[in-house]
Amino acid sequence: MSGATLVKSSPHLQYAVSGLRKFSSAPSSFSSAFKYCRNQVQTYDRENYLWCLLLPREAQAAAFSLRAFNVETALVADASKELPIQQMRLLWWRDSISSIFRGPMEAIPSHPVLQALSFVASRRPISQYWLARVLQTREADLEGSSPSNIADVEAYAEGTLSALNYLQLQGAGITSQAADHAASHLGKACGLATLLRGTPHHAGNRRCYIPAELLAKHKVSQEEIYAGRPSEGLKVCCGRNAELK
Repeated sequence: MSGATLVKSSPHLQYAVSGLRKFSSAPSSFSSAFKYCRNQVQTYDRENYLWCLLLPREAQAAAFSLRAFNVETALVADASKELPIQQMRLLWWRDSISSIFRGPMEAIPSHPVLQALSFVASRRPISQYWLARVLQTREADLEGSSPSNIADVEAYAEGTLSALNYLQLQGAGITSQAADHAASHLGKACGLATLLRGTPHHAGNRRCYIPAELLAKHKVSQEEIYAGRPSEGLKVCCGRNAELK
Protein backbone atom coordinates (compact mmCIF):
# COMPACT_ATOMS: atom_id res chain seq x y z
CA MET A 1 0.00 0.00 0.00
CA SER A 2 1.42 3.39 -0.96
CA GLY A 3 1.98 6.29 1.41
CA ALA A 4 -0.57 8.33 -0.50
CA THR A 5 -3.20 5.63 0.02
CA LEU A 6 -2.49 5.50 3.74
CA VAL A 7 -2.80 9.26 4.09
CA LYS A 8 -6.08 9.32 2.20
CA SER A 9 -7.56 6.62 4.40
CA SER A 10 -6.75 8.25 7.77
CA PRO A 11 -7.75 11.69 9.08
CA HIS A 12 -4.97 11.44 11.69
CA LEU A 13 -2.36 11.00 8.98
CA GLN A 14 -3.90 13.74 6.84
CA TYR A 15 -3.40 16.07 9.79
CA ALA A 16 0.14 14.82 10.27
CA VAL A 17 1.10 15.50 6.67
CA SER A 18 -0.25 19.04 6.70
CA GLY A 19 1.46 19.77 10.01
CA LEU A 20 4.82 18.27 9.11
CA ARG A 21 5.31 20.37 6.00
CA LYS A 22 7.22 22.78 8.22
CA PHE A 23 10.08 20.24 8.37
CA SER A 24 10.79 20.94 4.71
CA SER A 25 12.00 24.42 5.71
CA ALA A 26 14.85 23.10 7.87
CA PRO A 27 18.13 25.06 7.60
CA SER A 28 20.95 23.42 5.68
CA SER A 29 22.75 22.40 8.89
CA PHE A 30 19.70 20.45 10.01
CA SER A 31 19.24 19.01 6.54
CA SER A 32 22.73 17.53 6.85
CA ALA A 33 21.79 16.09 10.23
CA PHE A 34 18.66 14.50 8.78
CA LYS A 35 20.71 13.01 5.95
CA TYR A 36 23.08 11.46 8.49
CA CYS A 37 20.11 9.98 10.37
CA ARG A 38 18.68 8.51 7.21
CA ASN A 39 22.03 6.97 6.27
CA GLN A 40 22.45 5.43 9.74
CA VAL A 41 19.03 3.82 9.57
CA GLN A 42 19.71 2.58 6.05
CA THR A 43 22.98 0.99 7.20
CA TYR A 44 21.98 -0.53 10.52
CA ASP A 45 18.20 -0.89 10.44
CA ARG A 46 17.31 -1.52 6.82
CA GLU A 47 13.85 -2.98 7.41
CA ASN A 48 12.68 0.15 9.20
CA TYR A 49 14.50 2.28 6.64
CA LEU A 50 12.37 0.76 3.89
CA TRP A 51 9.02 1.39 5.54
CA CYS A 52 10.06 4.91 6.56
CA LEU A 53 10.53 5.63 2.86
CA LEU A 54 6.81 4.94 2.41
CA LEU A 55 5.92 7.80 4.74
CA PRO A 56 4.98 11.16 3.24
CA ARG A 57 8.18 13.11 2.60
CA GLU A 58 7.22 15.68 5.25
CA ALA A 59 6.94 12.94 7.89
CA GLN A 60 10.26 11.27 7.20
CA ALA A 61 12.41 13.75 9.13
CA ALA A 62 10.91 12.86 12.51
CA ALA A 63 10.82 9.13 11.75
CA PHE A 64 14.44 8.89 10.61
CA SER A 65 15.65 11.08 13.51
CA LEU A 66 13.99 8.83 16.08
CA ARG A 67 15.08 5.63 14.35
CA ALA A 68 18.65 6.93 14.19
CA PHE A 69 18.50 7.65 17.93
CA ASN A 70 17.51 4.02 18.43
CA VAL A 71 20.39 2.85 16.23
CA GLU A 72 23.00 5.00 17.98
CA THR A 73 21.98 3.92 21.47
CA ALA A 74 21.72 0.25 20.46
CA LEU A 75 25.27 0.34 19.09
CA VAL A 76 26.69 1.44 22.45
CA ALA A 77 26.80 -2.13 23.72
CA ASP A 78 28.80 -3.27 20.68
CA ALA A 79 31.19 -0.31 20.61
CA SER A 80 33.07 -1.45 23.71
CA LYS A 81 33.24 -4.54 25.90
CA GLU A 82 33.97 -2.46 28.99
CA LEU A 83 30.85 -1.88 31.08
CA PRO A 84 32.00 1.48 32.55
CA ILE A 85 32.63 2.83 29.04
CA GLN A 86 29.22 1.64 27.85
CA GLN A 87 27.57 3.27 30.87
CA MET A 88 29.43 6.53 30.30
CA ARG A 89 28.29 6.67 26.69
CA LEU A 90 24.66 6.13 27.63
CA LEU A 91 25.02 8.76 30.36
CA TRP A 92 26.28 11.16 27.70
CA TRP A 93 23.20 10.42 25.62
CA ARG A 94 20.96 10.96 28.65
CA ASP A 95 22.54 14.34 29.44
CA SER A 96 22.48 15.35 25.78
CA ILE A 97 18.79 14.49 25.39
CA SER A 98 18.04 16.52 28.52
CA SER A 99 19.77 19.52 26.97
CA ILE A 100 17.27 19.49 24.10
CA PHE A 101 14.40 20.08 26.51
CA ARG A 102 16.06 22.64 28.81
CA GLY A 103 15.30 25.59 26.56
CA PRO A 104 16.53 27.42 23.47
CA MET A 105 19.57 28.88 25.25
CA GLU A 106 20.94 25.43 26.08
CA ALA A 107 23.86 24.33 23.92
CA ILE A 108 23.01 21.14 22.03
CA PRO A 109 25.96 18.79 21.37
CA SER A 110 27.03 18.80 17.74
CA HIS A 111 26.11 15.15 17.16
CA PRO A 112 23.86 15.07 14.04
CA VAL A 113 21.22 12.84 15.67
CA LEU A 114 20.87 15.29 18.55
CA GLN A 115 20.72 18.22 16.14
CA ALA A 116 17.97 16.48 14.18
CA LEU A 117 16.02 15.59 17.33
CA SER A 118 16.26 19.16 18.60
CA PHE A 119 14.75 20.41 15.34
CA VAL A 120 11.95 17.84 15.55
CA ALA A 121 11.30 18.64 19.23
CA SER A 122 11.00 22.35 18.40
CA ARG A 123 8.10 21.54 16.09
CA ARG A 124 6.44 18.54 17.67
CA PRO A 125 5.86 17.74 21.36
CA ILE A 126 7.93 14.56 21.44
CA SER A 127 8.29 13.24 24.96
CA GLN A 128 11.55 13.44 26.88
CA TYR A 129 10.12 10.69 29.09
CA TRP A 130 10.02 8.12 26.28
CA LEU A 131 13.48 9.05 25.02
CA ALA A 132 14.77 8.61 28.56
CA ARG A 133 12.86 5.34 28.85
CA VAL A 134 14.75 3.93 25.87
CA LEU A 135 18.05 4.90 27.50
CA GLN A 136 16.98 3.52 30.88
CA THR A 137 16.08 0.18 29.30
CA ARG A 138 19.39 0.00 27.46
CA GLU A 139 21.31 0.90 30.62
CA ALA A 140 19.63 -1.94 32.52
CA ASP A 141 20.40 -4.32 29.67
CA LEU A 142 24.13 -3.58 29.90
CA GLU A 143 24.29 -5.61 33.11
CA GLY A 144 23.86 -8.75 31.02
CA SER A 145 21.18 -10.44 33.11
CA SER A 146 19.01 -12.85 31.15
CA PRO A 147 15.23 -12.45 31.43
CA SER A 148 13.57 -14.69 33.99
CA ASN A 149 10.23 -14.90 32.22
CA ILE A 150 8.30 -13.64 29.22
CA ALA A 151 7.16 -10.58 31.19
CA ASP A 152 10.80 -9.47 31.42
CA VAL A 153 11.18 -9.79 27.65
CA GLU A 154 7.99 -7.82 27.06
CA ALA A 155 9.20 -5.12 29.46
CA TYR A 156 12.41 -4.79 27.44
CA ALA A 157 10.44 -4.53 24.20
CA GLU A 158 8.06 -2.00 25.75
CA GLY A 159 10.98 0.13 26.92
CA THR A 160 12.64 0.16 23.51
CA LEU A 161 10.48 -0.49 20.45
CA SER A 162 7.10 0.40 21.97
CA ALA A 163 8.61 3.60 23.37
CA LEU A 164 9.99 4.37 19.93
CA ASN A 165 6.54 3.81 18.41
CA TYR A 166 4.98 6.27 20.87
CA LEU A 167 7.61 8.83 19.91
CA GLN A 168 6.94 8.31 16.22
CA LEU A 169 3.24 8.91 16.77
CA GLN A 170 4.09 12.12 18.60
CA GLY A 171 6.46 13.10 15.82
CA ALA A 172 3.62 12.65 13.34
CA GLY A 173 1.22 14.73 15.43
CA ILE A 174 -1.04 11.76 16.16
CA THR A 175 -2.74 11.66 19.56
CA SER A 176 -4.98 8.64 19.89
CA GLN A 177 -5.43 6.07 22.64
CA ALA A 178 -6.20 3.45 20.01
CA ALA A 179 -2.97 4.26 18.18
CA ASP A 180 -0.99 4.12 21.42
CA HIS A 181 -2.54 0.75 22.26
CA ALA A 182 -1.62 -0.62 18.84
CA ALA A 183 1.88 0.87 19.15
CA SER A 184 2.41 -0.94 22.44
CA HIS A 185 1.45 -4.34 21.06
CA LEU A 186 3.36 -3.79 17.82
CA GLY A 187 6.49 -2.81 19.73
CA LYS A 188 6.32 -5.91 21.90
CA ALA A 189 5.77 -8.18 18.91
CA CYS A 190 8.62 -6.62 16.94
CA GLY A 191 10.83 -6.70 20.01
CA LEU A 192 10.27 -10.42 20.57
CA ALA A 193 10.85 -11.17 16.89
CA THR A 194 14.03 -9.09 16.85
CA LEU A 195 15.44 -10.76 19.95
CA LEU A 196 14.66 -14.24 18.64
CA ARG A 197 16.19 -13.49 15.27
CA GLY A 198 19.27 -12.11 16.99
CA THR A 199 19.84 -15.25 19.08
CA PRO A 200 22.99 -16.35 17.17
CA HIS A 201 24.51 -12.87 17.45
CA HIS A 202 23.67 -12.61 21.14
CA ALA A 203 25.03 -16.11 21.76
CA GLY A 204 28.35 -15.00 20.28
CA ASN A 205 28.47 -12.37 23.04
CA ARG A 206 27.29 -14.88 25.65
CA ARG A 207 23.90 -13.23 25.95
CA CYS A 208 20.55 -14.98 25.95
CA TYR A 209 17.11 -13.36 25.77
CA ILE A 210 15.08 -16.55 25.94
CA PRO A 211 13.46 -16.59 29.41
CA ALA A 212 15.23 -18.76 31.98
CA GLU A 213 11.97 -20.39 33.07
CA LEU A 214 11.34 -21.59 29.51
CA LEU A 215 14.86 -22.97 29.18
CA ALA A 216 14.55 -24.80 32.49
CA LYS A 217 11.15 -26.22 31.61
CA HIS A 218 12.45 -27.70 28.36
CA LYS A 219 15.86 -28.69 29.74
CA VAL A 220 17.92 -26.33 27.61
CA SER A 221 21.04 -24.74 29.06
CA GLN A 222 22.38 -21.35 28.10
CA GLU A 223 25.75 -22.98 27.42
CA GLU A 224 24.12 -25.03 24.65
CA ILE A 225 22.87 -21.82 23.09
CA TYR A 226 26.27 -20.14 23.41
CA ALA A 227 27.85 -23.16 21.73
CA GLY A 228 25.37 -22.94 18.86
CA ARG A 229 23.95 -26.42 19.44
CA PRO A 230 20.36 -26.69 18.16
CA SER A 231 17.91 -28.98 19.92
CA GLU A 232 14.23 -29.83 19.95
CA GLY A 233 13.94 -28.17 23.36
CA LEU A 234 15.40 -24.93 22.02
CA LYS A 235 12.97 -25.03 19.10
CA VAL A 236 10.06 -25.34 21.52
CA CYS A 237 11.41 -22.49 23.67
CA CYS A 238 11.62 -20.19 20.67
CA GLY A 239 8.07 -21.08 19.69
CA ARG A 240 6.73 -20.42 23.19
CA ASN A 241 8.67 -17.17 23.39
CA ALA A 242 7.01 -15.99 20.18
CA GLU A 243 3.49 -16.54 21.50
CA LEU A 244 3.42 -13.35 23.60
CA LYS A 245 2.04 -15.26 26.59
